[in-house]
This record gives sequence, structure tokens and C-alpha cells, in this order.
Amino acid sequence: MSYPVKATLCEPQLASTTSCTGQVCSWTAEIPCEGDAGGFDAGDCMAACTMVAPQGAGPAGFCQVFPATDGGTSLMITCGGCGV
Repeated sequence: MSYPVKATLCEPQLASTTSCTGQVCSWTAEIPCEGDAGGFDAGDCMAACTMVAPQGAGPAGFCQVFPATDGGTSLMITCGGCGV
């Protein structure tokens, strides 16, 4: 499921979720203007996952940070849990 992301809000926002057996098992966060905000410390990855975790999701077991494919300044953070 996809969620709207506010382009002017320079903080992690829930962008999408994936469910498995009726529970959210992974989710993606987007920081739409991180390049403008001065950089994102990859050590904050798990904190960002926790911040945007959807209701009912288990704790994130891993996270990855990568630049968005739109060529802009945004970052994507992939978070996973429940055995993913």
C-alpha cells in the first residue's frame, strides 16, 4: 500500500507497506528533501524505521538506505520485520 509523502517535510515519512499473512512485514520511508537538509547519518536508519513504523508492524529487523530513483535529493529507507 502506498501513502502520500509531503515533499516539503524533511523528515522520514511512511511511503509504502507490504503485508504478509495479514501483518505488515516491511515498509519504506522517504525523506523527500534530505539533500537540502544537510545529510542523513546511516546510523539513524533503525531510528527512522521505528519512527515511521505502521500500526501493528513488528519491530524492524533490518534497514537499508539508498537514494531515490527520481534524481532528486530524496532518500529511501527500506525497513523489514517478521522474518523478512
